[in-house]
Amino acid sequence: MDLNIDDNKLIESYFNGDEQSFSVLVKKYLDPVYSFAYTYVKDNNIAEDIASDVFIKVFKNIKKFNKNKKFKTWIFEITKNTALDYIKKKKDINFSNLQSEDDDENYFENSIVDESKLQDEIFDIKNDILIIKNEIDKLPLKYKEVVNLYYVSELNFREISEFLNESIDTVKSKHRRALISLKQSLNKNRN
Repeated sequence: MDLNIDDNKLIESYFNGDEQSFSVLVKKYLDPVYSFAYTYVKDNNIAEDIASDVFIKVFKNIKKFNKNKKFKTWIFEITKNTALDYIKKKKDINFSNLQSEDDDENYFENSIVDESKLQDEIFDIKNDILIIKNEIDKLPLKYKEVVNLYYVSELNFREISEFLNESIDTVKSKHRRALISLKQSLNKNRN
């Protein structure tokens, strides 16, 4: 089945007995849900567990889904709540970790290596991304959340507004303030 099919059509098809439609929704949103969960917990295994929990919750509650809302916003709301619930239970999560000490695969920069680049260029790119990622992690949660929803989860401002239950102007303002703060922090690091 095509992953570009409208979410509401997939849900309607699922309600009409097409079990494969739910599988398509899972395939369509698995990576974005995982990525969004990861922004909160900074651990691959925990993010995978959260993503699994999210899809179990979606499966159990899909009949309660309000068709007047966007599925994408609804699933990210469930992801956020599931991640925050986990954090409340496990207060010892270190949000600044980019890697687990015993698992090299968690290194953020491992995912961006481009074999065609020279080693010096690769190092510079990795270093820049780590600096940016570190500065994003230092943002207040209200700004970090908007940045991650916009750039990682690829929600538009209207979807973020619905998700956070805030006006679109407030979301745009938080986005703008986050970028200004990041720019100032990055300029300080370069000096």
